[in-house]
Amino acid sequence: MYQMLKRIFFSEKIMFIAVAINAIIIFLLAFPDMDYRNILLQLDVFFIFLFFLEVLVKMYELKINEYFSDKWNIFDFLITMFSLPILFWPTSMFSSILILRTFRLFRLFKLLEFVPNLKHLIVGLIRALKASVFVLIALLGFNLVLSILTTHLFGSIVPQYFGNPLTSCYTIFQLFTLEGWAEIPTAIIEADVFSDTE
Repeated sequence: MYQMLKRIFFSEKIMFIAVAINAIIIFLLAFPDMDYRNILLQLDVFFIFLFFLEVLVKMYELKINEYFSDKWNIFDFLITMFSLPILFWPTSMFSSILILRTFRLFRLFKLLEFVPNLKHLIVGLIRALKASVFVLIALLGFNLVLSILTTHLFGSIVPQYFGNPLTSCYTIFQLFTLEGWAEIPTAIIEADVFSDTE
């Protein structure tokens, strides 16, 4: 029996399948009117017990020092320990404990270890993030220049949008995201026309 449990818990593929199924159950439990909710809750408790058993078997087999030398094992241990209260108390009494189930989904990040050329992907991602920072700085600088310009041009016409550089920054950001693409130019036109008639 122990040898069978050892084969199951040391098989990354089997445990990934278990985590994926548990993730689907947690996803379904987020729907309050989900049919078969009691069955899903029982399955969720089964997976908590399964992951707790995994921790015990790995700690016994690897010994405590070796077990905690692996960061993923520490991660699994903490998530499992945080999930354990659900086994002992009804979730209806401790509704906040339900949130702890979601932390187990982070176990899916272990799948990244098996992504081909992961190091190259991470290096590429870091380069892209660095480039994005410079693009963001350039956009902020462009926004700053435009905010000063629009404050002088439209500040007296529509002060609610361009009354000062800070308000102008926000308005220009809205225009960039197309949120106020129609209403802001319309407000400028209407205010300008109204001021001309006076």
